[in-house]
Amino acid sequence: MIKHCFLILLFILTTQLQAQIIYSLKWKAEIANTDAKTYKIILELIPDTAFYTVSMFDDTKALLPITIDLKEDKNLLLMGEWIENPRSILSHHDALHIDGKFIKERTTYTRAFKLKRGGIFVTKFQLSFWEISDNIALPPRDINFEIYRLKGLLKIRQLKKNSQ
Repeated sequence: MIKHCFLILLFILTTQLQAQIIYSLKWKAEIANTDAKTYKIILELIPDTAFYTVSMFDDTKALLPITIDLKEDKNLLLMGEWIENPRSILSHHDALHIDGKFIKERTTYTRAFKLKRGGIFVTKFQLSFWEISDNIALPPRDINFEIYRLKGLLKIRQLKKNSQ
C-alpha cells in the first residue's frame, strides 16, 4: 500500500500541470526585389479576431508599441523608415479604458534596403510587440528573424524560440 501511495505521489509531483500562454497574433515575413539593387522587407501581421496589438507609431507612453530592431550592418544599407500599412486603427480600447493606436486587422510593415556586399551572410533582427484582448493583456513577445544570402538567393525566416 505504501509503495502504491509513493508511486502516485511521485507521479503527481513529476507531472505537474503548468499554464502555457498561447499567443494568437501571427507574423509572415518575405523579401521582395523592387529593382536590380533594391529589396524590401515585408512583415505581415495576421491577427486573431479576439486580439489587438499597438501601432508602431503609437505615441502614448502607457503602451508598448511594435518595435523592429533591425540595424544597419556590414551586410545591409537600410533606406528610409519602416512603413506601417494598417487597414484601420482604433483610437480607444474600451475594455482597457485607454487611448492609443490599436491594430486589429492585417497590417504590413515594409522597409527598403540595399546589399553592401555579395557572398554569403546572415543578419539577425528582433520584432517585439504586445498582444491584448478585451479580457487580457499577454506579456510582451519577441520574435527573432534572420535575413540570409546563400547560393545567390536572398531569404528571410523566423527563428525558433531557442535560436540565438
